[in-house]
Amino acid sequence: MHQHARDRTNVKSTSGFRLVFILNLLFTLVEFTGGIFTRSTAIMADAVHDLGDSLSLGLSWWLERKAMRPGDNNFSFGYERFSLLGGVVSAITLFIGAIFVISRAIPRLIHPEQADARGMVVLAVFGILVNGAGVLKMRGATGMNARMVTWHLAEDVLGWVAVLLAGIAMQIWSLPVLDPLLSLLITGFILFQVGRELRHALRVFLQGTPENIDSSALEEALLHLDGVSEIHHMHVWSLDGERNVISVHMVLEKEIPAAGIRALKAEARGLLESLGMYHSTLEVEFPGEDCRMENDEKTKCAPGSD
Repeated sequence: MHQHARDRTNVKSTSGFRLVFILNLLFTLVEFTGGIFTRSTAIMADAVHDLGDSLSLGLSWWLERKAMRPGDNNFSFGYERFSLLGGVVSAITLFIGAIFVISRAIPRLIHPEQADARGMVVLAVFGILVNGAGVLKMRGATGMNARMVTWHLAEDVLGWVAVLLAGIAMQIWSLPVLDPLLSLLITGFILFQVGRELRHALRVFLQGTPENIDSSALEEALLHLDGVSEIHHMHVWSLDGERNVISVHMVLEKEIPAAGIRALKAEARGLLESLGMYHSTLEVEFPGEDCRMENDEKTKCAPGSD
């Protein structure tokens, strides 16, 4: 069996997940305590957000390590999609948390209560430091899972900067409505960004053509190879949002010896690699050769038969 495994440089990524998970979990507990004492829905909003991050980070850490395993009889392409699964779980957790936050913030928007502005400022400073350290630790990590986590941490930094500014403003002016309004704005922003990531992740799961790949350009490039008359049954998908895979049938203009077929395959693989393909499966067919269709019927692989 030809095995695929993730680059071992991702060990750095898994160590980043571990540290960020520990920091996030400890600070989440501090946030919930601080949110209760300060009566701040903005802080509670971010606490729920961070709880979702902590749970998904713990799972993502485990999945990221599992994703490094090479292919076997159970997962012949390898375990890359376990990393992608971590990103999906994280997104779903954040959506659930956002619904909870919105349900708490709207009543407070209608009937505002004064929050502890000084407590908000203190927690905001800690939030900026903790999440900022997480962003620095995840810097350079690759993969959709790592990108989503890094983006969430960056959002946290921005959110805490907003809480800090609101806390300062509330010490100067009496603006209790500012706290629930801020929590709704933060949550809305998070939902928008996570929604985009989730859409991308689901596209990968459903084996959609990667958004950064032009299938027509790929087909045109293969057709320009010397001796190729037709391209059909071309399928392009991604293992984890980073590693793109292609399977394609190439029909020859005429029969050529084995050495010519090997040279053609080598040229095609080099071309596909330059166009962003991590792995390629090429089937070379002679003119008039039978080709199995998806419905298991046979059809001649002549031009125009596909």
